[in-house]
Amino acid sequence: MRQRNGNFLSSPRMLKKKRRLFYSSPAGNKVTLFFLDKDVDDLRRTLRRCQHAIYTDYYSVENYMFRHGDVRNALRIGGCLSSAATETFKTSTQWTKAAAESWAEWIAFCLMTIKCKRLGLPNYSSKSLIHNQPYSSLDSNKKQTLIQSVANRTGKSVPDIEAMYEKELRRVKSALASDTFDSIFNGKWYFIFLCHDIVRLAGGRPVPGGVEERLEGALMAHLDFSTSWTIILQNKITSVLSKI
Repeated sequence: MRQRNGNFLSSPRMLKKKRRLFYSSPAGNKVTLFFLDKDVDDLRRTLRRCQHAIYTDYYSVENYMFRHGDVRNALRIGGCLSSAATETFKTSTQWTKAAAESWAEWIAFCLMTIKCKRLGLPNYSSKSLIHNQPYSSLDSNKKQTLIQSVANRTGKSVPDIEAMYEKELRRVKSALASDTFDSIFNGKWYFIFLCHDIVRLAGGRPVPGGVEERLEGALMAHLDFSTSWTIILQNKITSVLSKI
């Protein structure tokens, strides 16, 4: 089962009490596994230590859909576009990196506010508040306004918040250089970028509603689970199954 991380803590205890983590049935031995979005719980050091918990290596399951799915095909289906309209579009790997690079500053800002450990600060739950739209450059005025707001709400000085931000920006740039950015980029943001691309490629033609649903369906339908990206997940599952 895939669960929200916040609901996970009590579930294994409940199932253990009911003897449903490992159990036998007429159909054979059974094991309960929890599939969890990692988010940035590894950086927060809040990953749950439970052999039944299998975390994504990327930020969320959506990262796998866009990174390893067929983005061009999703564009055609999601935006009701022709093959000609999408033939020069980037590959999935190129496109996901371009999206992450364009919001590098927002990723850094989100990581910085997480380190502040204060509720109510701008974070991963929002689209970028310091870029005017996907692929746009950093809006320095908006960034400074948010930096000041974080300083006010945390009681830290603006230079201290700036230093924290710059440290996280270096982390983001390192992840981009090493091609590990999907571990800190919210995969749900990819929908925002691809919807923006659909509107651009449509060239003013109205785009039918339900775009995100069509995008998700197209991406899931063309994921190849026999390729190397699934190996780590398979190994994690095999490790638990070997115990039953």
